[in-house]
Amino acid sequence: MKPFVSQDIAQFSDRYGLFNALVTPRPIALVTTLGRNGVVNAAPFSYFNMVCVNPAVLSIAVQRKDGQLKDTARNIFDSKEFVVNICSVDMAKQITIAGGDYPPEVSEIEMAKLSLQPSDRITAPRVAGSLGQMECVLSQIVPIGDGKADLILGEVVRVHLNPEILDSKGRIDVKKLDPLSRLAGADYGRTTPFSA
Repeated sequence: MKPFVSQDIAQFSDRYGLFNALVTPRPIALVTTLGRNGVVNAAPFSYFNMVCVNPAVLSIAVQRKDGQLKDTARNIFDSKEFVVNICSVDMAKQITIAGGDYPPEVSEIEMAKLSLQPSDRITAPRVAGSLGQMECVLSQIVPIGDGKADLILGEVVRVHLNPEILDSKGRIDVKKLDPLSRLAGADYGRTTPFSA
């Protein structure tokens, strides 16, 4: 057996590639926020996950660009709310488009030809084509790496589920949800359930 390739993390020139290849698959959240200018921002995040269920808290890690907040983080800082829209495999092309680099006055919703529907408890809208949506209010923001990123924690206040993803007992059928995940590089993945 060949020996492991072992290095201190500081020795890896491509940490982004390393982490994205090792921590995989990663679920994708399409996060919608409302800017001060009234423009709806929609951005996909694979650095997203659940933190706990009581209270129900989700996390999103948002890198800064040249030390500046990206639109999603700035909107959450301002409005204290956001929606996590769960992405199914059939949304992959739209997610790729929404992940482009657009100025704050351009809505990724329009660019990706997505539709919106109002939320019940917050002002940020939901993505109509998403089969599961979680309305969140800001719980905490944790600066990471001397201002290089922000870990945003949001408490889920309302959940919306498309009835097509529910089984006869009212539980989510992962096969019907068909969640999109992120792998290394530009690759997406599909979740295939199995029992060990």
